[in-house]
Amino acid sequence: MAVSVVVNIVILAAGVFAGNAILSLLPENVLAALNFLLPALFGALFVQFAIAKLKLAPIALAISIGLTILSQRGITPSFLTTLVAVFGTMAIGIFMEKGKTK
Repeated sequence: MAVSVVVNIVILAAGVFAGNAILSLLPENVLAALNFLLPALFGALFVQFAIAKLKLAPIALAISIGLTILSQRGITPSFLTTLVAVFGTMAIGIFMEKGKTK
């Protein structure tokens, strides 16, 4: 195993243990607020993406909302929501770009 892999594992393990220790010291209301962190990051990434590809953004949003509704109703498994939304949007984006070059 390369030295850089070992260094990465050691630093990652130290970060996990330190993060766990810090999280255990935080009050409950701060921990509850951290549940909004991931959706906020996804929203920020979507806005950055939408600025770059304005025509594709509503399609990606519609796919994501539709798949989320299907997942919440138990029609599709939840892991497929992210997979189909990401790869479906990528496929539609590629198709749109190929159509633009012709």
